[in-house]
Amino acid sequence: MPIKTPPEPPGYLDDYALEEWERITAELLESKRYSSTDLHLLAAYCQEVSEYRIAVQEIQESTDRNYEVTNKDGDVVNVFPHPALERANKALKNFQSLAQQFGFTPASRKSIYGSA
Repeated sequence: MPIKTPPEPPGYLDDYALEEWERITAELLESKRYSSTDLHLLAAYCQEVSEYRIAVQEIQESTDRNYEVTNKDGDVVNVFPHPALERANKALKNFQSLAQQFGFTPASRKSIYGSA
């Protein structure tokens, strides 16, 4: 069923996700491109955008992009990427996948609606 007024966001969304919710629901409402059955999937999209933003912010604020493992003599024996990098990459993959379902990318808009 098409939505005619902006839906209330789920209570579990954090601040970044709420910001994305407000932005994207206004756009979707104007374009009449979603319905009430989409809301939980849309919330998942917004939360993944938030997870990505938080992870990227954590990486940017860190002084170390990598974590080094040293032995007892202080020699570096292994180097690992910042833990937030994996979270950022996973969230990006997830929100890109969800974005395609809603037609938020140029290619998916063309595929779904016939124009980018």
